[in-house]
Amino acid sequence: MIEMANVYRQYVPTGILPCAISATYMGAFHLLRCGHIVAVCDDNHQCARNCLHVVLTLGAGHEAFHKHIKQDELVCPSCFKISFSTLKANFHDTPLVKALRPTVSLTRSLLKRLVPALSDKDFLPNQYGGLLSAQYTNPNQDFLDYRQIHHLSCGHEVWALPMRPCAANCRKTNPMCKSHGFPQNATQADAIICSECMLKAEMIEDRNVGPLLTFDPLEGK
Repeated sequence: MIEMANVYRQYVPTGILPCAISATYMGAFHLLRCGHIVAVCDDNHQCARNCLHVVLTLGAGHEAFHKHIKQDELVCPSCFKISFSTLKANFHDTPLVKALRPTVSLTRSLLKRLVPALSDKDFLPNQYGGLLSAQYTNPNQDFLDYRQIHHLSCGHEVWALPMRPCAANCRKTNPMCKSHGFPQNATQADAIICSECMLKAEMIEDRNVGPLLTFDPLEGK
């Protein structure tokens, strides 16, 4: 991780590393073309054709990454407004389904399973020492330091307090993240956790299967 000075000295990585941050790293989390971060539900952590970095780089000389791509697509529960349990139950052995992989959206329950060291305090807004980045609002059009604001791939603009450099899920195409052009802002491998997207994902899970997830996404159970 790049050592940050001055305005970024308080930056602490979230620990959520989506998709391929190198030609050999394959983690459970994936950043999809839709902008949402999901976790794969089995032992196959390969990226898919609809991972955002694949969409942006395919055919652009990134062959080292493409060797680690499975020729399928990851299904985003938030986009389809369906829980993992319902999604999994409707997967059958057909050619269409073989081209798809079920995933689970980023929720507090999921992160507690994947990162047991996390506590309830970690799910406070980031300005209070937590991991969640609240949606940016400025109804009075007050003067702001745009290094505190990041435009994410999911479409939300969020606060980053204390200041942090751009994340893996900051927008890299127009409209680009407002923080992108500032000096010392080197994009990091971790993701900013969008509280709006997490709230939506939890509402979908609660509506379908109740407040507690009954599976381990790393084991597919």
